[in-house]
Amino acid sequence: MFKLPILGGKTMNKNMKLNEVQLTALIPLWGRAKYSEANPEVLKDDLSIKVLKNITDQYGYTGEKFNEYGGLCYIVRARRFDDEVLSFLESRSKATIVNLGCGLDTGFERLGSGKDIKWYNLDLEDMIQFRKSIINCDDSREMCISKSILNYTWFDDIEYDNSSDVLFLAGGLFHFFHKEDIMKLLTIMAEKVPGSTVLFDINSKEGTRISNEMFKKLNKKTMMYFCIDKAEELNDISQHIKKVKISNFWSGIKIKDTWLPETKAVIKSCFEEEFSKVVRIEYK
Repeated sequence: MFKLPILGGKTMNKNMKLNEVQLTALIPLWGRAKYSEANPEVLKDDLSIKVLKNITDQYGYTGEKFNEYGGLCYIVRARRFDDEVLSFLESRSKATIVNLGCGLDTGFERLGSGKDIKWYNLDLEDMIQFRKSIINCDDSREMCISKSILNYTWFDDIEYDNSSDVLFLAGGLFHFFHKEDIMKLLTIMAEKVPGSTVLFDINSKEGTRISNEMFKKLNKKTMMYFCIDKAEELNDISQHIKKVKISNFWSGIKIKDTWLPETKAVIKSCFEEEFSKVVRIEYK
């Protein structure tokens, strides 16, 4: 699954500079690698660790400046999504997983081995090119689609036998789009693949405000837009929904004594104020 980073036909080196798209893709990878290595009981992600080490050695990438809580969020989201995927697979002999806005996600490596899964990674063309340059994949089982999630022709690129066996993943993605775009996407998804399931994480309005303040302090150009406080805010697509489940982002995660006091305080606030959530929608 792993190979030396190649970009533009040449091995990357410390004299080359990462562009904005590549730097953005490296943030979740860095988070999963650094914090899974320190917290393997939360997430085991050997591929992210290998890729990050190679990029650090070959490229001079120095990592990010997030605090412990910010870094832990990357492995918690991956763990929550992994658990949901495994639950989805329990009642199925085979499945089709579509990883929207995949970036440098390593979900297939963690979940797809030995299972009858078709796994699609979908992202913009330059991101898919960057992904292929540093992560090998078996094109017969883990395929890449170079399109925006808002270019709905990608629905024609996925293959499946039964639409109820299709699971769409959108980890750390929908926040960065406007509500009208996501509602339209969810509606088209329900119409084109009835009976399918979609899983995504989302912040509350207050959680979004806090996240945007953090991005500003870190001099990141990123901004979050789409947010949900209550399930009723999905009423625009309610006619397509069979079942919706919203759980706290940190549900099921054991808090470690070794985590910093301020980290545990923020996690407690997340539970009490419901700043972050994981949403699972099953379509009719």
